[in-house]
Amino acid sequence: MTTEERQNFDAFQRKLQESPANRLGFFASVEGIEKPQPANNPFDKWKRDAEYENQAICKHLGIESVSYTHLT
Repeated sequence: MTTEERQNFDAFQRKLQESPANRLGFFASVEGIEKPQPANNPFDKWKRDAEYENQAICKHLGIESVSYTHLT
């Protein structure tokens, strides 16, 4: 991920965090990414949800990334 891509990612993530309406609308329209499986452990749930959100944002911005866990 280039510096410019990271800046775009951070800006879009911030936009979603600041506006619940944008966040709900964005994640409701995500297609082509498997939703995270339920988890019994809260840490596992958080990790899976964060990975899904990072994948969705990267896909939306056209960023190709091998690992999404380092974006949290």
